[in-house]
Amino acid sequence: MVINHEKYITFRCPTCGLGSGKQMSIFELSGKGELEVKCEHCGSVCVRIARKADKLLFSVLCVACMEWHSFTANQKFFWGQKLTSYRCPVTGFGILCIGDEESAKKEQSAFDDEMMDILGELEADFIAEQDDEYPGPDNERVMFAIVDKLYLLSKTDRVNCPCGSHEILFDILNDRVHIFCEACGRDAQIMAMTEEDLEKMMETDEILLGVTEDE
Repeated sequence: MVINHEKYITFRCPTCGLGSGKQMSIFELSGKGELEVKCEHCGSVCVRIARKADKLLFSVLCVACMEWHSFTANQKFFWGQKLTSYRCPVTGFGILCIGDEESAKKEQSAFDDEMMDILGELEADFIAEQDDEYPGPDNERVMFAIVDKLYLLSKTDRVNCPCGSHEILFDILNDRVHIFCEACGRDAQIMAMTEEDLEKMMETDEILLGVTEDE
């Protein structure tokens, strides 16, 4: 059996909300007390890896609860595995994937989809409760729910600009949310007045600035 001593690490950064990845070699851990893995977008330290005897110790900053979680793996077993993944012990969300690049990215994408589904269900329950508590004609409840959904999309890297910049800003107006790219100026207007606006937003899985629905 040929063991690959290189692994690809994927995670979602709790600081900027973007997905990140890094190639790691067993030689990077040789003679080091600890290897820090930083977000490729904002530079935040999200993963720490240390060697102790025949074990690897992982510390992961959790995107779900913003706490550091620790995991241990047997070195021989770890390097021989095609894919290793870890979940938040509090929420159950997947927070770290390690394997070959294709497998790790595929698992990270599945983790992201799972998180969106669970958060979407929680959000739907919250909206139902607000319907009972706040039945008035104003659009505050609609606006709040839409802003909440936009936050979830943004945290899972699903509000993007074709120019590739991550300098995307949100401006909450009376009847809509204006999303725009500070780098190139592309934008999107998300109406937030009616139940139809809310239903449309709840069915949205991704926003690409400057692209209309017909494109």
